[in-house]
Amino acid sequence: MKLKQDLTLTVLLQAGGGAATLLAAVYIGRQLGPAQQGQFNQLKSLVDLCAAVAALGLPQALYVHAQAGRLALSTARRIARRVALLGLPLGAAMVWWHFGGDAWLLMAALGAAAALATLQQLWRALALLGPATWRFNLVTVAPQVLLLPVAALVVFLGGASGTVVALALAGLWLLSCVAAGWAMRLTPAPAPAPAPAVSAQTVAAGDLLRHGAATWITASAAMLGIVLLQTVAQRLELDAGLGRFSMALLLMQLPLAPLSYAVPLLLRHRLTRQGQARLSRSLPWLCLPILMSAGLAATLGAWRSDLFLGPGYAGLHTVLAWLLVAGAAEAGMRLLNVDAHAEGRPGRNAWAEVFRVSLLALWVLVAATAPAGATLVNLAQTWALASWAALVLLMALARQQRPQ
Repeated sequence: MKLKQDLTLTVLLQAGGGAATLLAAVYIGRQLGPAQQGQFNQLKSLVDLCAAVAALGLPQALYVHAQAGRLALSTARRIARRVALLGLPLGAAMVWWHFGGDAWLLMAALGAAAALATLQQLWRALALLGPATWRFNLVTVAPQVLLLPVAALVVFLGGASGTVVALALAGLWLLSCVAAGWAMRLTPAPAPAPAPAVSAQTVAAGDLLRHGAATWITASAAMLGIVLLQTVAQRLELDAGLGRFSMALLLMQLPLAPLSYAVPLLLRHRLTRQGQARLSRSLPWLCLPILMSAGLAATLGAWRSDLFLGPGYAGLHTVLAWLLVAGAAEAGMRLLNVDAHAEGRPGRNAWAEVFRVSLLALWVLVAATAPAGATLVNLAQTWALASWAALVLLMALARQQRPQ
């Protein structure tokens, strides 16, 4: 009963955050067109990618070992502060790679945003240690809701440069870190592990690195896939194509949102003795509704291909339908990821995610040499195929590594 109550509260609170993220993008797209909206989403994705890489996979690893009492909460907080500094050079390097080496202010702004986003991710994970899940939910929702004033600023200025958007994102993550720090101060320290302190710390250090490495690869590859999709979309149909594809990616997340909100609580449930049954048995009931939503998007698009977003988004429905097919497989991967973490096998998640991004990269190389030009629909179809192939691989690995 406690799990159901926590899940209900989580979905209700965090649904507002997901709606805010979508509303921010829709507002910019409706007012300024897909090109400005695409830049906004691209910079946000670059910050998310840098944060995923800089976090080194430690958000879940710190939580798992702190929850088990094998890692002191004070030590986890200290690790989080130090690791977050990696976001500074990563953000600057991302700007240099993506926009050129002369955008110094943009480098500084995106680096600051990446470091703060990394810190918020780590502190957010530790906020889940407390019994009051509503604080964890608020910490999760904060950066999503804060996107609304950022979007309002962009529209008020009639369009904004990348530097202005990056500075606004840095301010957003700073306020989000303040909220996460508040939640952490109210989080009680977990009970220590029964094993001797020295032995427990040694085991935790080794496990932390292995667990963190696998989670880091998974999260980094997942965000790299999103950035690669946006980059290819921009090359195929310039800024307008970037805007349309980014909007489709956001809309694809709508049916995935409840699962995204529930994953941390499902993991906590599986880590206790209350939840030893594998969640994978619910896979068909999770994937089928999302596949049905793909058919709904295609049907609605036959009437309004722009999905009521404006003429700049004509043809969006076909891209969205294929991305929803990919989303059904991604939902299955997220569910199986919970089982993998609970069973101490996060490495299989990394294999599946790297496999998915590798298939996308292979298609990009082949499409670059094809005589006929690729389209956004082809890109979405490739992502759908890669996602389902990755899900099949993950299921095969799970069967091979059944818990004893």
